[in-house]
Amino acid sequence: AGDDPNIMNILSQLEPYADSGIPLLASLRLRFEEVAGKIAGAAMSLEGSGWLERAFNRLSSLVTVRRTGDNLPADSIDSILARAEAGLKEGDLLAAVDALGGLDGSAGDTAADWLAGARARLAAERAMASLHVIAISMLTNVKD
Repeated sequence: AGDDPNIMNILSQLEPYADSGIPLLASLRLRFEEVAGKIAGAAMSLEGSGWLERAFNRLSSLVTVRRTGDNLPADSIDSILARAEAGLKEGDLLAAVDALGGLDGSAGDTAADWLAGARARLAAERAMASLHVIAISMLTNVKD
C-alpha cells in the first residue's frame, strides 16, 4: 500500500474484522437455515411466564414451521426469511441482508450475529473490488 491514501482508506475499513475474521459466503449460507429457524421461533414465542406460554415456547423450540409461497404478507417473518433465503440462493448476499435488516425485537436480536457476519463479508467484497480497480488503474498508468 505504501503511502497511497486510497489503499490505506480501504484497508482501514477492514481493520475492525482483523481479530474476528470474515465468514465465507458458503459459511453464511450453511448457517442461515439454522438461524432462520431460530428467527422464526423467536418471532413466534409468547411473552409471559404462565404454563401455556412456557409450553408453547418449549414446543416452538423443538419444531420450526415456516410458511412459504407467494401469498405471504410482505412484512411477515416468513416472507422476510423467504426473501433472504432466495437472495442467498441467487448469490445475492446484499438482498439477504436487506431483507433481514428490518427485523426488530427478539427476531432482530436473533438475526444480529448472522447479520454482522454478512455485513463483514459485504465490506470485504467491496474492499476487494475497490482494490482491484486501483490495481488495474495503476497497471494502466505505468509508463514504459
